[in-house]
Amino acid sequence: MSVVFHKPKLEEVRSLIQKELKDIPLESLSIGSREGFNLSPIYLNAGNQTTIPFLLDYRIVFQIHTPDLASISTSNLNLLHVLEQGQNGCILNFNQLDWSLSQLTDLFLNVKLDYIHTEFLNASERTEKSIREYLQNYPHPLSWFNTAKSSQIYCISDDNFATESAYLIHQLKGPKAFIHIEMSGDYFRDISKIRAFKTLLFRHAKLEGHAAEYILIGETNAKNKTLEAVENNLLKLTTEAMSALIGGCDGIWIKPHNQDYDSEFGTRIARNIFHLMQEEAYLHLVNDVSKGSYFIENYTEKMAISIYEKLDENY
Repeated sequence: MSVVFHKPKLEEVRSLIQKELKDIPLESLSIGSREGFNLSPIYLNAGNQTTIPFLLDYRIVFQIHTPDLASISTSNLNLLHVLEQGQNGCILNFNQLDWSLSQLTDLFLNVKLDYIHTEFLNASERTEKSIREYLQNYPHPLSWFNTAKSSQIYCISDDNFATESAYLIHQLKGPKAFIHIEMSGDYFRDISKIRAFKTLLFRHAKLEGHAAEYILIGETNAKNKTLEAVENNLLKLTTEAMSALIGGCDGIWIKPHNQDYDSEFGTRIARNIFHLMQEEAYLHLVNDVSKGSYFIENYTEKMAISIYEKLDENY
């Protein structure tokens, strides 16, 4: 005896779902996005499945570190300490101070720059000249792909994500850039917006005819944290870090839950969030965790359309 299964019609599916929901209208399950589109609770297909490039095993926990001219040896020890604790990336903010080549040499004593991700912010003319000279004389000469200066670092805020994404995609002309993307704490939206932006970014680079070497850094949001709710901050940081990693960021900057960059406890907890995702969940080893999810694929497609519409309107 054979059993024949038929594909249910949309009306049948809607009727069955509504029956389970009882008095709750099915339409009330639609999710509205900040960008102005709605996500349906029912999917007829997975949408246009996106294929985005992943750099497996290149996940970075960021800790901002401001070197101190008055105590270079202490700055060097602090830098070595955070690297020994499991970080493999740092942001160095020079605050427009002038650093000589010899001072930089002391700052980077025993620091293997060819094994870590480094960003140089607010470097004065003299400091930038010293950095270039230091990198050129490094045992293995380093390019700006291994390190980045301020002019190569771009930031996309969450508040105006679609507009700023469109502007950046239009503006980028070179094949190399470091791009920081601010998280919102909205788990699925963050995943989808990263996937949408990354898809459009690399497709644009392909149309421009160059091999893109962009590094995307997911940056946890400091604006949605309060000092009165540090436990909630920890949950928010974990959610935002997971979104960044699953969405396809190549690195994560997890800021301290207590907003104190000099706190050993705060920086240790931030590192441990990443270590849990790496050592417990192995998320850094999976290529595109969310690929194939009907919800995420549809969300990604609509986020991409919202960015593309901004491109079409303005450029």
